[in-house]
Amino acid sequence: MASLIETPQLLCLSDIGLLANVRRSVVTTWRSRYAAHTHPFPKPARHVEGRDWFEVYQVVEWLEATGKGNNPQARQDAIAFTLAPANVQTDPEVFAGLTALICLRASKGPLSSDVDHLLDAAENFDSDDEILFAELDRLGDRLEPMARYAELLVANALDPADPLDDLIRRNQKGTAHRPVHTEMQRLVAKTAFGLAREAEFDAPIYVVRRVQDLSLLIPLQNQTDGWGSLQVALALTDEEWESPDARLAYRWLGVHQIALHKIVVDSDGAYELPDQAVVVLGLPTSGDARAEDLTDVSNLCLNSSPRTRAVILGPAHSLTDPLVEARRPGRPTVDSTHFSPAGQSRSDALRTDVVRAVVRLPSGLLTEQSRSRAALWCVGPSCSTPAVTLCADLTQTLDPVIADNLVTDLMAAMQGPQAQTVHPFSSARFRPVSDLSVSV
Repeated sequence: MASLIETPQLLCLSDIGLLANVRRSVVTTWRSRYAAHTHPFPKPARHVEGRDWFEVYQVVEWLEATGKGNNPQARQDAIAFTLAPANVQTDPEVFAGLTALICLRASKGPLSSDVDHLLDAAENFDSDDEILFAELDRLGDRLEPMARYAELLVANALDPADPLDDLIRRNQKGTAHRPVHTEMQRLVAKTAFGLAREAEFDAPIYVVRRVQDLSLLIPLQNQTDGWGSLQVALALTDEEWESPDARLAYRWLGVHQIALHKIVVDSDGAYELPDQAVVVLGLPTSGDARAEDLTDVSNLCLNSSPRTRAVILGPAHSLTDPLVEARRPGRPTVDSTHFSPAGQSRSDALRTDVVRAVVRLPSGLLTEQSRSRAALWCVGPSCSTPAVTLCADLTQTLDPVIADNLVTDLMAAMQGPQAQTVHPFSSARFRPVSDLSVSV
């Protein structure tokens, strides 16, 4: 894409369809049918990464000469196509401004062509400037053409969320950068939903600690089980709430019509959970296990109440593998080692007796470490003495049947060992928590 940045006035077939206000298939038909016409369809100016790219004003002249398309303002709109398509992945202000315009369009209806009216509408909608006003204001002279481009994007989409999701996917940042593959995403969503049902919540609020983990909740949009619209809470520090990613998350949730609750995390990493909270806590999937990452886990477990439910996911090297430091050379053993800082935080979390299940999952579920194995914890009410935790080590592919069986096991684990009398666990067994400090 770098080569396109040098000549940003290029359109692909999809862009031409958007400019002409027709489907992409119509543009393909024009290209073949009018190849030898008196006014032949423009020839590609570039061929990059398997795609043909056309000079924008050659396309405009062809549309005007033939009368094709459904957009009489194609020439006026063309300037927007010189700003947005090629720059949205390279210019943070263009990306932020375009996503802000889509959010405003989805929330308040058609965008005004008058810049002052547009900014007034943005200020009325976002009076505290938490979502989009600053992004629109920074566009300056680009605001008017970019607004027309956003209008075309939304007007030609079945759902206003579609163009926003597509932009975020192509930009590979913010809420669309999924830390896990689809199979893991579905497992986490099913587990979070199951925990809410098991706890008999009538209005669950799904809490995430990292903006990128919002993507894990996407499958929950169609699984509200009579609870009304999906409710999500973001737990961020004051500094994190000011970040571009957090503002993008606001916009993404708003376009998807998902209610957002704001939780502020203090300097010690502590925060207050709402009633009926189901926490989805993802750990970084790249690099080694870090003490600060496991501290989030131990803080969650230490501050949980009997009503708290949580699903924690991350790499196995953080959640299940040995986290010890050898006191003498040679292969470490429990007797000859002591905990690393990360291992100590994990041990503190396990000793709270609220970790009801620990599962080591197959490799291939983490996008950044496809060869590394993933892991998952479930948090619920503390278990009676002696404290035990359901443990499983899955090596087979996480297909839908295996995933459903695992979720059923995880929900039964909330009941403790007595569940064994009524539930046949498919691939898990209870182990004393004291055995899990070094490795599960």
